[in-house]
Parts: sequence; structure tokens; C-alpha cells
Amino acid sequence: MTFRASNLRRIVPEFKTETFILIVPTDRGLLPRRGADMGRNDDRPHIALRTLRNDIDIRDHYNITGVLGQGAFGRCYEVRKIGNERIRLAMKELTKDVAGNPDVPELRRLFNEIIIMNRVLSPHPHIVELRDLILGVEKLFIVTEKCCAKNLEDFYPSANNYRGKKIFKQLVEAVHFMHQHGVVHNDLKAQNVMFATTLMRDIKVIDFGLATYHQDLATRTHANFEPRQYYQDDELHPPGDPYTQTFKDIRQLGNILHSILAGTEVDFSEDEVYVPDDLAPVRTQIFDARATNLLDLIGPIRRHNDPNGRLATVPEILQHPWLA
Repeated sequence: MTFRASNLRRIVPEFKTETFILIVPTDRGLLPRRGADMGRNDDRPHIALRTLRNDIDIRDHYNITGVLGQGAFGRCYEVRKIGNERIRLAMKELTKDVAGNPDVPELRRLFNEIIIMNRVLSPHPHIVELRDLILGVEKLFIVTEKCCAKNLEDFYPSANNYRGKKIFKQLVEAVHFMHQHGVVHNDLKAQNVMFATTLMRDIKVIDFGLATYHQDLATRTHANFEPRQYYQDDELHPPGDPYTQTFKDIRQLGNILHSILAGTEVDFSEDEVYVPDDLAPVRTQIFDARATNLLDLIGPIRRHNDPNGRLATVPEILQHPWLA
């Protein structure tokens, strides 16, 4: 992905560009354009960049109710929106000294995530949603849905055939939705599949920092997304067919499915065919034959036994009898 220093004067005339150099795509990337000809989804407009005259004015928009964590480029807070205190959100606070440095890998991941969530993908019930982007004098505030502290690793021990099927189907549906929009996540793992509440009934896929966009893969377009505003031509058309481009996501889905059926997190290598010697066994007394059959189609043992074999595609996974 190509990042450029945005000329903020065109967007916010009263701001001085020197005050806060924000590394984002071109200025026109923040402005509306006509939608593409592919299946277009206009169910929600893009989040527009809002501005503050003083950083402290963020208090006019959000009440900070707690600290969720400290990242490489700032803190993450739990906040409630002024006028709608019922909904809890998460707000990342990015400081000026980091935002002006395009060589910070974590920063590039963050802006890649913003582009994927705000421009490429339309809302989906099982993908964390970007809610607000606010630019202050010294800080950038990024507001998203807030998930609970539980992720798939917390779910694995309690997974049974019914709940395992439900949660895994939600994940596959989210991945299928991403692929329809040309997005390959590339980092599907327990820590990046959070739960909306402590009841662990609905998942939210997070962290699109390593995600890639493949124009040839996309069959749907969110509103007025124009890929060339954000990506160079060689990035839009990587080598390989759709199966090759999505293989990593499919492989990671297979790893997650094995962990669900085993009831514990399995630490898989990035090696395509390596299987740990102490691979946790599948709980066949809990999961039916259809679940283990799906695992045979995408799981690590399949890749180990037949390294050149073809895994089931994401549409095929969704149509499998265990999930259909």
C-alpha cells in the first residue's frame, strides 16, 4: 500500500498542515466519488474525518470511562458517546510524533486497517466496525465498536457441536464477506476473533493491519470505493488465482476449526505442512461426523498428508453439511 502526506489545508482550511502531518491516502480519498460498476453496497456512508480546534474538545464528543490498554503508538480507552451513553466504544489515541513518521510499521498497519474498515468493507455483524475518526491539534482519535475481553481461546474449552458450529459459521461468513470485497485478512487466529459480550454468542473479527486488497478477487464494492486512490497497480493485481490468493485465510480457518474440535488452542507453525507432534486430538465424543469431515477438508492433518492437495474453498466450506 502507498501512503502519502495529506494536504490538510484542502480539507480543513483553518488547520495548519505543520501542526499535524497525517499519513493517509490522497486528499481525494477523503472525498466522495461515484461508485464502481460492481455489486455496490450503499447501506452506510464512509466515516468522514472530523476535526477539533483543541484536543481537549474530544470531551465534547466522548466520555472516557476507562483505559483498555497501552499500544505502540498511544492508549486505547473505553468511551461512551455524548448523547448516547448506553453504548460502550473503544477509542485509540494516536499522538502527533508517531503520526508524522511513515516508517513506523505499527502505524502503517493502523492506517491499512482504517482503509480496509472504512473504505473497502461495508458493515458486517461479525466484523468490528469503525465508528468515528477525529483529528485534533496533536492527536488522532479512532473510535470502533468495543468487544468484551474474551476471544476464541476462551471459547475453545466450552465448545460443543452446536456452539462450535454456530461460532465457526459466523467466522466463515465474515471471511466470505471479506473475500467478496477483495479483502484477505491474513491473520486469522484466536486473538483476532473477539466476542461481542461475555456470553460468547457472537464474534467480531478484528485487526486488519496485515490485510491485503485484491481487486481481481472482489465481486462487491462498498459505496464509492476507488482502489487506485489507495493502491498501486501491482498491489491491485497480485499473482495467482482467487484460490491461491485466499489460501492463507483458508489454512487459518482450518487451524481454528481444529482448535474448536480439540477444545484447546493449538500453536500451529507458519509452515504450510508442519503439524505439531503433540497435536491435540479431536473430541469425537462431542462433535459429530460432519464436523470431523469438514476438518478433513481444510485442517492441518489434511495439509500434512497431502501437501499438494487442494483445500475446500470458502464458499464450499459454507455449503458443507455441518454448516449449511
